[in-house]
Parts: sequence; C-alpha cells; structure tokens
Amino acid sequence: PAGVWLRGRRPAVKDLRVLPHFPLWDPGAGSASSRVAMPHDPERASLSAAEWLARYPDAASRIQWVMDRVVDRTKALAAKARSLECVKDDIAGQLEEVSAVRRGCHRMQTLAQTLAPKAEPIEFGPV
Repeated sequence: PAGVWLRGRRPAVKDLRVLPHFPLWDPGAGSASSRVAMPHDPERASLSAAEWLARYPDAASRIQWVMDRVVDRTKALAAKARSLECVKDDIAGQLEEVSAVRRGCHRMQTLAQTLAPKAEPIEFGPV
C-alpha cells in the first residue's frame, strides 16, 4: 500500500527543478598535502557544465601526469614480476590503482566529449 510511505499524507504533484552537475576528477585540486587525489576520492567537485568545461583543461594535464606515473610504476613492476610476492608487494592493490586511474581518465574524457561544443574543441595546456 502506497499510504505506508506517505505516512498518512495525501500525494501531491510538484514541479521539479533539475540542476545538472558533473563530477570533475582533478588530481591536484585543493589538496593541502602532496597526496594526489584519486578518481574515487569523495571530495571531487560537482560542477555546472560551463564551470566543468572551464576547469577541465588544467585538470586534464594533471590527470595525464598521474597516468604517466602509473604507467612508469606498472612498467617497473612488470620488470621485476618474477620476484614479486602477492601479499607483500600488494600486487592486487597496485593493479586496482591502475584500473581506477584508467577508469577515472576515461570518464573525464567521455564527459568532455559530451559537454564540449562540437565546433569549439577544448584547448589544453602543456603537461
């Protein structure tokens, strides 16, 4: 019975105002420490489309920097693969970090393609 959820009140029709907001993963934004923010960190900004597009080029450069570090660490890990120990070297954790960063990067790229006007490509600064 629907009345259970309404706690005795009558249903009412109301207009909803939807405010679109888009999550931005910026590995270096607002961090007081030298720790790099990861894509799954809860402090990610939720922005309007215009603000997201304005902040994305700088964030994308930092995302690329994180991707480059992850690739370097993964190559170093692969070079010593035969001597690694599953638990001690936390191989699963390192592989999950690679996956998380890759997923975060891909999500930001997909969102950029969705939000950016087709006639005006996003301009990126140096990495």
